[in-house]
Order: sequence, then structure tokens, then C-alpha cells
Amino acid sequence: MSMDHFQLMQWVLHILDQVKVFHWTTRQYSAHKALDELHVSLSDLSDTLVEAVMGKYSKELSKSKNTLKLEPVSSDPSKAVSFIEAQRDQIEQAYKSFSNSKSTDIPSILDDMQNAMNKALYLLTLQ
Repeated sequence: MSMDHFQLMQWVLHILDQVKVFHWTTRQYSAHKALDELHVSLSDLSDTLVEAVMGKYSKELSKSKNTLKLEPVSSDPSKAVSFIEAQRDQIEQAYKSFSNSKSTDIPSILDDMQNAMNKALYLLTLQ
């Protein structure tokens, strides 16, 4: 299944929402800081990613009849690691949908998102 630009936007918004809720609800300082750093990184990268996709594929939201639907989020910070791992794996779907042999910009942004997630996963192991 390929991901269209609306699904991409919904996906990145869900990631940002969920990471922020995990950040707010954790009771461990190191996790609080790691999740905050991840949210800041992903916020900038998500903005860059969506704008690159919109520019590359000439998608204008103002002309679309689709409605963005936000996913429910969990307030259980113990699920942060499994959530981040699942989203890191979901990047593979985005690669398939938005990259081609002539394009390096979108895969590069996705790589940066994966790197931010990998760093957060490491930091979440620290006490």
C-alpha cells in the first residue's frame, strides 16, 4: 500500500502528538528530556518532509477536499519505546511511497527522522 500526501501528514502529526504526550506523562527525567529532544527534532523534520513532498508532487492542501483525521494517543509512557520502534519501521513505507532513483531529498529527510528516533531509543535506555 502506498502512502499519499494526506496519509503522510496524518502519520507525522500522530507521531508528534504521541511523542509529546509521552513527554508530558513520563515520571522519569531522562525519558522526559529524551522525548522532548525527539519531539523538537521530529517537528522540524516533519515540517521539512511534508513541504518537500508537497513541493515535489505539486500538492496543494487548499484545493483538496480531504480532511485530516488525528489518531488517538496513549498517555501510558511505558509504551514510548514500542511506539517509536514501530514508527521507525513505518519509515520504510514512506520510502517506498515518496522516493525514486532521481530523488535524494525525501529519503534524506526520512533518514534524519530515523536517526532522531534511534538516538531517542538509546537515550530512553539511560537512567
